[in-house]
Amino acid sequence: MTVLQPPPPPAAATLTETAVCWAHPSAISSLITAPLGELFGRKPVVAISFFLFTLTSMGVALAPNVGALLALRFISGTSRSPPA
Repeated sequence: MTVLQPPPPPAAATLTETAVCWAHPSAISSLITAPLGELFGRKPVVAISFFLFTLTSMGVALAPNVGALLALRFISGTSRSPPA
């Protein structure tokens, strides 16, 4: 009879990479979304950002591997709520 074992915990480097993949793009995205909010209005920019953030957050939860997780965290960081 096979006994299921829990997966090993992620390495500390992987946890750091996921935080960095979210923090750096979110800092840079403010420089892009603020002028877009002035140009197109804040409401459409916030709505699109919220939609992208929701989709990528669901993707992060269902990521099949670390590469997909990091890519989706990067996109999630760039689409986080823009300055209103």
